[in-house]
Amino acid sequence: MANPGECYKRAMTAADASQAEARLQLWLKVWAPIFMLGGAGFYLLPGKITASMNRGARLVKMEESPVDADNLWVVLAMAYMALITAISLQAAAVDDRARREDLTRLLMVGKAASSFGALGYFIFKRRAYSFLANFLLDGAILGVTHRLLRSAQRPTASSSPESSR
Repeated sequence: MANPGECYKRAMTAADASQAEARLQLWLKVWAPIFMLGGAGFYLLPGKITASMNRGARLVKMEESPVDADNLWVVLAMAYMALITAISLQAAAVDDRARREDLTRLLMVGKAASSFGALGYFIFKRRAYSFLANFLLDGAILGVTHRLLRSAQRPTASSSPESSR
């Protein structure tokens, strides 16, 4: 028979994991429409989005981005935002914890590529405010999502105190 203290610990770990999963699901639900609106804005109002970023650049006395709304990058940005919207929605709605974790990791791949890609462009190509802002925003989304995912993952048998004896 299991030690009563160990049973309590397991029950608390399961409750904590359930709350952590709920927080991850809420995070994903909140971000999905934000990603959707961002994608629509990039596609429908690219000049206004860039002009808005450039106002921020002027405030902090950084380089502005060119306002060229008629290019392939607008379409690619919208496609990326549509994809992460779908991933976020599906990850928030799925009942299978392993599937949610896989989908969340896919979202994190996109955010890492976006964030570090923007940082690389900022460092090596153009010191524009929009690249720094993209690095910081997507990096923050990546970091919080990673932390929530790690919290939602239940300890595996190999990480339990009994397996380390």
